[in-house]
Amino acid sequence: MAIQQLRSSQLITTFGTGSLVDLPEASVIIGGPDSWVYREDEIPEHLIHEERLSKRIAEYLNDLFSFGLKDVQLRRPPRMRNAMQYQGLNPEVTAWKFPEWYVVQQIEQTKAGKRRRLVSKYLLEKGKYRDHNGKRQPVVPIRFVRACDKGHVDDIDWLSFVHGFDNRNCPRAQGGLYLLEKGSSGALADIIVSCDCGKKQSLALARTNKTLLGFCNGRRPWLGPFSKDECSNPSKLLVRSASNAYFPQLYSVISIPEGASGLPAVLQRFESDLTEATTLEMLKMARKFNGNLDKSLGDYSDAEVFEALTKLRGKKSEQMVPTKILEYAAFAGPTNQLSDDKVEGDFLIRHLEDKFWKPDPTLSTCLDNIVLVDRLREVVAQVGFTRFESRGTKLDGELDLDLQPSPLAKDKTNIIPAFENRGEGIFLQFDSKRISDWSKKPEVQARAESLKLGFTLKAEERGQEDLSFHGTPFYMLHTLAHLLIQEISLECGYPTSSLKERIYCDAAQKTFAILIYTGSSDAEGTLGGLVKAAERIQPILLNTIQNASICSSDPVCSHTKPEPDNPSHWLVGSACHCCTHLPETSCEQMNQFLDRSLVVPTLEGLGCEFFKLPSS
Repeated sequence: MAIQQLRSSQLITTFGTGSLVDLPEASVIIGGPDSWVYREDEIPEHLIHEERLSKRIAEYLNDLFSFGLKDVQLRRPPRMRNAMQYQGLNPEVTAWKFPEWYVVQQIEQTKAGKRRRLVSKYLLEKGKYRDHNGKRQPVVPIRFVRACDKGHVDDIDWLSFVHGFDNRNCPRAQGGLYLLEKGSSGALADIIVSCDCGKKQSLALARTNKTLLGFCNGRRPWLGPFSKDECSNPSKLLVRSASNAYFPQLYSVISIPEGASGLPAVLQRFESDLTEATTLEMLKMARKFNGNLDKSLGDYSDAEVFEALTKLRGKKSEQMVPTKILEYAAFAGPTNQLSDDKVEGDFLIRHLEDKFWKPDPTLSTCLDNIVLVDRLREVVAQVGFTRFESRGTKLDGELDLDLQPSPLAKDKTNIIPAFENRGEGIFLQFDSKRISDWSKKPEVQARAESLKLGFTLKAEERGQEDLSFHGTPFYMLHTLAHLLIQEISLECGYPTSSLKERIYCDAAQKTFAILIYTGSSDAEGTLGGLVKAAERIQPILLNTIQNASICSSDPVCSHTKPEPDNPSHWLVGSACHCCTHLPETSCEQMNQFLDRSLVVPTLEGLGCEFFKLPSS
């Protein structure tokens, strides 16, 4: 795959800074944004303006690295152009060749099996290896490198791997290190690294022996040559093309106009009526004698309204409100209907008419409202990356400060890679009492204890023992969102990878909702099919419940639960790739915190489901 074929969004997600990418003739690691090349006159076109996200990321980086940034610059990756057009200055994303050890393609047949020469870059001539007959042989980058939990990555010290650190200067090693493949499976147990002196070592031992690869030297090749950090973590074996080699840490927000969230919007609408409401008592009188005002304020208490009014008058920005709290308030607040004279903007919502969903008892008993999002804008920025294990955001949408990702650039650069999507969505607001009553059922609480066991084990492994269990409502809403995305994809024709989710779950505030929206930066995100599909929400939900009750991996999937000896399932219950998992770009929690048994009845028959199967 040529680097010119990558989309801008891919240079922040799948192939972002620090990722290992195979090109037709080389293997590279994508460089940081401080080494990307832009045309000076085109930089303004690459900027993305989202003040709330910029300030949040700056605060996050300041807390982690003590940078002292006021804000950051969200910038799209440079677009590739014809070099002749720019007279030699070609905008580009810098990538560095990595790894620096290669396997010669020439195969030598031995009694033990097929073997190939293992060489470093210093033994190559114009990208090829000259064998003992003087013939130049093609080479390919080796698949195996070493990395640590901080994201550092480097070549394996193959001499030490075979001989041990004390005997790494073996004189026979100049005669050849070899990669011996016993079988055709490619399994680590079938791959032996050997030396002319007779010493050999199986790659499988690198998985079990925690000290065999030595300790990390802090190398950061994505930041250029000679870039190192202080690190003494044990090195782990990493396969370059494996799915756990790279996980971008992304921070995304839905653009909400200042004052568009529920209560501030109402207060701005009645600003003239509240001019004299300078005390709590005067506000009570205003609500008493102004019926429209009191009806619009709804269940908000006088104290909450007065506090919001005070902040609004002091022009206190909404920047400090947690991401998802602000978004939920905006989606659940007053609508701004489409009209002929106002079709611009990045945020436009309206309620789905009652006739499409309220007559159905399944929908009316669990939902408070269905909001059609005719227009939204999402800005996604990459603030770091991890290896071996993915991490999602916290439940309120904020980044996890307990996780220190690998930095994207040297020192205090304020350039953050970002991209934006404009699309549409469906917002499902759930009845808090219905979810609260369901959560108190003995069967649900028993399932919660089972899920909490795995959650606790994972938190201990990460060193986050004080992390609170997310709760069964979150697992249920998250799993339902995955199941709905799969069904909606079939209903309206969007590919699953172009749909995304946001889960709003705060038991203390009694806010429970799901936003399913288009997360594609091209025309697929704005075709109108998702909003139109909301009119068929009743059959879509019923089909979702019906189809999710059986998984092609049943009964194994239905009976799966977190167990101490199965770390891969600590954060999921009855969930697998056959029934619930989505492309990782679609899921905000990297396919974790899922349990189908909390949504629909499964073969195990736990009785903890939120929805009953529709009667035939």
